Amino acid sequence: MRNILTRAAALVAAVVFTMLLCACSVTYDESEIISASAELIEASYDINTVFFGSGLPAVESDDEVLRHYEIAEDSPYHTKDEIKTATLAVYSPDYAEFLFEKAFAGFVFSAGDEDSVEADQIIDARYVEYGDRLVILPIKDEDVMKLDRTYDTANITVVSQKRGRVVLSVPSFVDGVPSDDVELTVIMTADGWRLDTPTY
Repeated sequence: MRNILTRAAALVAAVVFTMLLCACSVTYDESEIISASAELIEASYDINTVFFGSGLPAVESDDEVLRHYEIAEDSPYHTKDEIKTATLAVYSPDYAEFLFEKAFAGFVFSAGDEDSVEADQIIDARYVEYGDRLVILPIKDEDVMKLDRTYDTANITVVSQKRGRVVLSVPSFVDGVPSDDVELTVIMTADGWRLDTPTY
């Protein structure tokens, strides 16, 4: 009986090991990954502008009570849903959720240690639905992130890959000048490959 149990345990262990080995050894077509990633990186520039840069084009509101500006008619997006759809076409759901929280709900920024009376600062939502309009909170030029990094998407290389996740190395430029090779991660989602790391 003991021999049977020992053999059964060994068989289960072998099956589990084989399953884990298979899970770790999944490989994807590198040319497909590189092509999809190049498109995602290029598309990320506009999405980064929406969340971190100058934001959507806007016009000053006539409403003296409203601190936000109205989204301009020539803006590529006019609703939260349109922004979310465009973002989820580029970034993973988890990273996109971070962007949505930052842009649509605001957040608390810790500016000091726990004992500091000025440790926390409230950062207001960038975009707010005001009636049937989407409006944007204007921010100071010095608070706009300088989105000056671009990528040589013709020279992407695959660093590593495992089930559902691939790490890439991409040459980058800052203000058009060659800079570091940056590692970016893409993950496989129900809708295809998506960036799981920021590109700014």
